[in-house]
Amino acid sequence: QAEVDEGLLNLAMIHDVETLIKVGYVNFLSVFALIGQIALFVLFQVVAPLAAGSSRAGSMVLQMALFPLMICGALALRLGSTRRALQERWDADRILSRHVHDMVSNLGLLKDYNLRYSAMDRH
Repeated sequence: QAEVDEGLLNLAMIHDVETLIKVGYVNFLSVFALIGQIALFVLFQVVAPLAAGSSRAGSMVLQMALFPLMICGALALRLGSTRRALQERWDADRILSRHVHDMVSNLGLLKDYNLRYSAMDRH
């Protein structure tokens, strides 16, 4: 039976809890508000020129469609470096978690080691 690293197991259980709470649940309503604002902006950009009789509505829609595609392209180019950075952070968290686990599991030994002088004085 393979032994599971307890520090890694603890880290796996609690690693994303803080981020999930801070970024996920807290900003949930803000995301919907922003999506609504973007939808109204796009609707206004399309309807206003049509209502004014302008022929520029098609070019505005094209511009609004190209910008997100360019952003997605930039994000795709950065994907490799982002994954490496996240892996380095995960490795650092794992090392720290293992160190804390080792310290806690050896706390009794450290306490006994610090009491060696008082034991030597008594004997």
